[in-house]
Amino acid sequence: MRSNTKLIPINYSLETTAAIIEIIVGTSEISKLVDEKVHKIIAEDVKRRQEFTKQTVASLRQRFPKLNFIMSNVGYSFTGKTVTKTQVMFHNKIGRAVSFDVISFHHGKFQLQGDGGFQNWACMVDKACSINGGVVSC
Repeated sequence: MRSNTKLIPINYSLETTAAIIEIIVGTSEISKLVDEKVHKIIAEDVKRRQEFTKQTVASLRQRFPKLNFIMSNVGYSFTGKTVTKTQVMFHNKIGRAVSFDVISFHHGKFQLQGDGGFQNWACMVDKACSINGGVVSC
């Protein structure tokens, strides 16, 4: 296999060549540090979102113990009668804000149609309800 890349000789002094290499290596190190910092902030955002979803439904359930609560920012289906359906926003440090539907209900069936994980959904429901993966039946 032959490369189409052609090397063009450039007559730089040894000092100039060394300075160019130093700039390239330095830029690479800076890029690596920035990349590591961004990934750390994203991981922290995921943890904060997980806490946000769990705390939101727990707080609502504590305040209104006769209602069941589910919140989700991914696709889902719900059959039953909702008492309320509203949206709340979570503001990431990096990226766009994420909106969550928050559903309160007495009886119904919720089925998650997207990725699970507490960063995407959470529920706080009556002990009589069953939870099987992304399916909640009350």
